[in-house]
This record gives sequence, structure tokens and C-alpha cells, in this order.
Amino acid sequence: MEPYNKETNYIGNADWQYKITKIFYKNASGINYSAYWHDFLYGNILHREHGIFNRFILKVILDLLFLIMGFFRCLKNLQLHGCILTIKLWIVLFLHTPVYIFKMKK
Repeated sequence: MEPYNKETNYIGNADWQYKITKIFYKNASGINYSAYWHDFLYGNILHREHGIFNRFILKVILDLLFLIMGFFRCLKNLQLHGCILTIKLWIVLFLHTPVYIFKMKK
């Protein structure tokens, strides 16, 4: 596991997402740190699970972890715009759950 680097944008996983998030990832460090752990846990826990139902439950739990951790880290850092962005990003994660689960390699 590579150590967290605050100069790296961990939010998103596609070029078009990085183009959008590069505007705010340094101002909302709580989201960026939460995304770092979210991606790490996805890769090390979620992708090792085999059952669709189990993957669904794990994804929802990890997405809730992102919401809670990101919201309270932004609140602690007085990044109120980060709190709002965390909620918006969580909604996108939640709505994308069925697509993500069914596109995962078996």
C-alpha cells in the first residue's frame, strides 16, 4: 500500500472524473483522504468477494464509510463545501451501485 499523498487526487477513477475533481480536491482534503481509503478497501475487500449479494452489501457499507468519514473530516477541517460535495459524491456512488456490481469480474 502506498502512503497517502495529499498532492495526489484520489477522487474518481476515470480521466473525465479527474478533470472535474482537480478543481476541488485540495480544498476538500477530507474527501480526498476518504477517497484514498475507499479505493484501498474496494481493491482489498470488495474485489475479493464472490457472491453478488455479498458484493452489494459490502459496496453499500464501504460507500457509507466514505460518506461518514468524508463528511466528518471536512467538518473537522471547516471545509463546509466539502461536506456538501461528500454528500453529492455519495449519491453518485449509491446510484452507480448496480452498474458497478454487475460489471465486476467474476
